[in-house]
Amino acid sequence: MPNYYMGVDGGGSNVRVVVVDDALAPLAQWQSPQRVNPNVIGYDNARQYIQNGIREASTLANVPITAVGLGIAGARREHGQTWMRETAQAVLPNTLVTPASDNEIALVGANGAREGVLILAGTGSIVFGVNANGETCEVGGWGYLMGDEGSGYWLGMQALRAFSQVADGLPNAPQALYNRVKETLKFNDPLDLLAWLYADHTPNTSEIAKLASVVLEVAQAGDTDALNIVSQGAQDLAQLANTVMQRLNMASAKIAFAGGLLEHPTPLALALCSRLGLNELPKAQHTPLIGASLLAKLTYESTH
Repeated sequence: MPNYYMGVDGGGSNVRVVVVDDALAPLAQWQSPQRVNPNVIGYDNARQYIQNGIREASTLANVPITAVGLGIAGARREHGQTWMRETAQAVLPNTLVTPASDNEIALVGANGAREGVLILAGTGSIVFGVNANGETCEVGGWGYLMGDEGSGYWLGMQALRAFSQVADGLPNAPQALYNRVKETLKFNDPLDLLAWLYADHTPNTSEIAKLASVVLEVAQAGDTDALNIVSQGAQDLAQLANTVMQRLNMASAKIAFAGGLLEHPTPLALALCSRLGLNELPKAQHTPLIGASLLAKLTYESTH
């Protein structure tokens, strides 16, 4: 009898569900632009949206589901595994459920195995690893107030700091970054930064993170100040990765990149490759969604 596996990828901006066969070929897919982070929308709402996706994908596939893998943002394995398991089993009561974080399914998908190190740099940054014994470690991911070095937000803040330094007339301030920030944000006066940054009393992290592209573009053009910022971001990300490897007693590891700043050959991604001694940009074998399905398959096969 063939086996069929379901993967659930509940990221920060949407939820996706897939049913695959034993070769990981998709039989049915379902997606909704609904966040399911339980810390953002509440556990009851998140449960409802996830269960709806499981039902819809099950109906579309119309096959018996052998096992389910879930990777839900904001529901880390050690804290949310019971909730995730109960959420899925309420719809599929006789199905093996493997709960995980969204970082774990991204790692499994990228490396094709539940082992290695995932470095993620998007709006925020985090590094997640699994060693050969199945032990896990997560470093970073503390949010914009605590740093998130190497992330889009961090790069954007460096651009804004460069802008303020030039506006203050500091010696050797980064003029090229100042010019690009002023052009991008359409400021007529340097003090426009204050109204833009503090208009709603709290920083708009996503808008600040968009300024990462300014830093990367100026760095791509060879500007020393922007290149130094990128180099520092790569160094910080490499340090997080090395810390994960040390804590997991990994002499070496298969590295995976994730997030908009690292999935393409940006100056940050290339600088990070150099820091880690990688000859080329890591290429993911599968998406995180397929990674969730593969995690379900690996768990089932290890127990049967």
